[in-house]
Amino acid sequence: SGTFVNAERESLPECPQLLYLRPEIAIYFGNAEYIYEYILQKVEERKKTLKYVLIDLETVSYMDATGSLTFVRLLDKIKAMGIEPAIANISCVVYNLLESVEIEKHVNMDLVFDSKGQSIGELFKRLDHEYCREKCPYAVFKECYSVKKEGFKPVETLRIAV
Repeated sequence: SGTFVNAERESLPECPQLLYLRPEIAIYFGNAEYIYEYILQKVEERKKTLKYVLIDLETVSYMDATGSLTFVRLLDKIKAMGIEPAIANISCVVYNLLESVEIEKHVNMDLVFDSKGQSIGELFKRLDHEYCREKCPYAVFKECYSVKKEGFKPVETLRIAV
């Protein structure tokens, strides 16, 4: 959709406390390990300030048994790193499969959301707002301005001028 843009591809700032990932692929035996490794690499790159990893499953229309087991293993690994996993936009088909592998044992169900907007709004409430105000140079979400100092001017791009 034209509503959201890929921040990494567009060199836009990302929230230091919240990593948003949206796999645009089915998760099955043939690629589950790749997705697991890719997401862990992204978490590892940002783990110093990361509090939440939000995985948006909106475009994941299919997941097989291997995919679901690998996905819950991923959630457990993220939690073991001291970071809370969160999930948004799980389709009914995928949700039924995740229920069969007891998803509720692998993620706080208060961190499972119906939409990206709902998830960002709720997770923002849980961020370290002092960090946002004192250290973060970005305003990634509209909610960011509610905790910034008066007169705050955000860094808007990570592109280096040539």
